[in-house]
Amino acid sequence: GLVVYDDNDSIIFERTLSKETVQIVQSICKGHEASNFFLVAYCRDCLFSPTPEASRVAELATFYKEPKPIMWPSNSQTISPNKLLILGEPQSLLDARPRIEQSLESYASITSAMSNMLEVLPLGASKRLGVQALCNHLGTCEHTQLLAIGDGENDIDMLRHAAIGVALENASPSVKRAADIIVNDNDSAGAARALGIASA
Repeated sequence: GLVVYDDNDSIIFERTLSKETVQIVQSICKGHEASNFFLVAYCRDCLFSPTPEASRVAELATFYKEPKPIMWPSNSQTISPNKLLILGEPQSLLDARPRIEQSLESYASITSAMSNMLEVLPLGASKRLGVQALCNHLGTCEHTQLLAIGDGENDIDMLRHAAIGVALENASPSVKRAADIIVNDNDSAGAARALGIASA
């Protein structure tokens, strides 16, 4: 939801993090080396990491089908990331999250799609804002015409504002509470079930 393209591949909405925010997050990750935190920057269709060969970073491409992360530029001022991802053990991230949020409270928003990832977003940014920008571009009303499907914390706002908010069975309790409907999990054709409901 941080970069939205139209059908001509032109950007109609984009949010990026400040250079200062990037530097703060880099410092946070260096300070948690014992916890094995790994940093990834999402810059439109490119992913950068200081440790692109680390297995936790590499699996973004091999398991999650993201673009393959490449080496972080030596001059970090050359990139303007849409978001940063901090990867680590779930409990280590959970323990560190309050301190990370405090360090970034004037710079960025923190959310999570999965327990082994923290997402650092431009302050106030969300998946919902990107969807809203696309709806506005298409002349679609999100409150009466949008079906939204989600399973992560970062989907909650989008689900609450959609005409029909659908949570997958594998979603957390907070995501399910934000949804109108709960369907099968993402490995059991949950998204297809949601689309079937919308077209019925």
